[in-house]
Amino acid sequence: MLRRKSGGGAVYQDIANLNFTFISGRENHDIAKQYEVILKALQTYGIIGEVSGRNDLVVDKQKFSGNAFMNHDESQCHHGTLLEH
Repeated sequence: MLRRKSGGGAVYQDIANLNFTFISGRENHDIAKQYEVILKALQTYGIIGEVSGRNDLVVDKQKFSGNAFMNHDESQCHHGTLLEH
C-alpha cells in the first residue's frame, strides 16, 4: 500500500484501470490543455467527456477519471486514472 504525495483518493490497480501522468516545467504546465488531451482522445472513439467537480472527468455525469496534482521546485506533475466505463 502506497500513499501518493499528490493526495487524491485511493485507486485500485487492475486491468480496467489505466494511469497517466503529465510532467512539465512550470512554464508549460496547463491543466486545461492536459484535460483537453484526454477529452480529445475520447472523442476519437465517439465518447464525449467533460471536466466536472474538483478534479474529475465525466461521461454522462459518471466519473471515469480522478486527477491529482503536485509541484516540486520547477517541476509540475498531473496524474490520474482512466477507469473502464
